Amino acid sequence: MGTKRAIFGTLRLWSHARSLVEQEDRGNPAQVVLGVDQDRALVVPDSPNAAGGIEVVTWGGPGAAKTQAAWIAQKAAIRAALRARHGYGLPLVWCEDDDFDAVLASGAGTSYVTAAAHAFEVGDVVYFYRPSDATDRAALFAFGWATVTATPTSTGLTFDEDPSTDDYAPEAGDLLVRVSSLFDPLYCGGIRQMGRPAKGDYYSPEIVWPFTGVPTTEIHRTPGSVVP
Repeated sequence: MGTKRAIFGTLRLWSHARSLVEQEDRGNPAQVVLGVDQDRALVVPDSPNAAGGIEVVTWGGPGAAKTQAAWIAQKAAIRAALRARHGYGLPLVWCEDDDFDAVLASGAGTSYVTAAAHAFEVGDVVYFYRPSDATDRAALFAFGWATVTATPTSTGLTFDEDPSTDDYAPEAGDLLVRVSSLFDPLYCGGIRQMGRPAKGDYYSPEIVWPFTGVPTTEIHRTPGSVVP
């Protein structure tokens, strides 16, 4: 089994993912509309005022150079990448096992070929993305997803729909991962907490990434139930 991976749009959250915690509740109590003199009030209980949030925890691995200077530069780069995404709602993708990943070789529409043998199966939701920390819109929105509908060959994949969007057409070199959970759209405010290194000065054992929003699309590989 591989490691966990968390992706926000086209940005993989640094580094290996560890946990994901969701919360959702009314943002406010049932809405109350006050009269002019406030002697009476109209209560609107079906106004949900929903407020959602997800916290993702990852490990912060060192870069190629294990030095404090490289660590500071790495943190600056991730902050800049997040600032570029502050104004956009993007999908948060959680992958339990990144052994289920592949590099795209070719394809279009609903048929694609990977550069090497893959492990995807019928029913898997596959997320396409072009990894980038660039700040232009084309880089931020280079993603799409679709469901495998026909028995794959070792490198071939057939989907229920075209993963292309108005902003994205899959190209050779793009990455594919199997979705465990997908929430879209969400908004990331930045890094909430970075754990103090246990040793050295070039990595963090824990980074907490806060996301807010109530997704209009939510996909889970393992179905849930309120029945025990």
